[in-house]
Amino acid sequence: MSGGAWPDELFDPGLQQERTALAWDRTAVAILVAASVMLRDAIVNGLVAFIGVAAAFIAVGAAVLVVAYLRYGALHVILRRAGTVAEPILVRVVGTATVVFNGLALGLVGWEML
Repeated sequence: MSGGAWPDELFDPGLQQERTALAWDRTAVAILVAASVMLRDAIVNGLVAFIGVAAAFIAVGAAVLVVAYLRYGALHVILRRAGTVAEPILVRVVGTATVVFNGLALGLVGWEML
């Protein structure tokens, strides 16, 4: 695991790191579920463009899940050293990827409906 060993005690009794990690996990699971439904529909209906978008969306969801897991343990070490845990670049990358893939999916749905 990156960032050192698991802490023996909680850094913050309010469990902010745990809530944040769970929020990232929920986001990743939502991405994976939506992409899986899209992939199934694309395979059933033979929509090649949808298959590509769904596969890319699944890769993004899996990456978010892995990053969330790796960052969780590192947060405790950083906070104990009075460092900052803000990751504006990571948030921008995930946010941009989500918007782009959702836009592609909505565009393809609109195209399919025509």
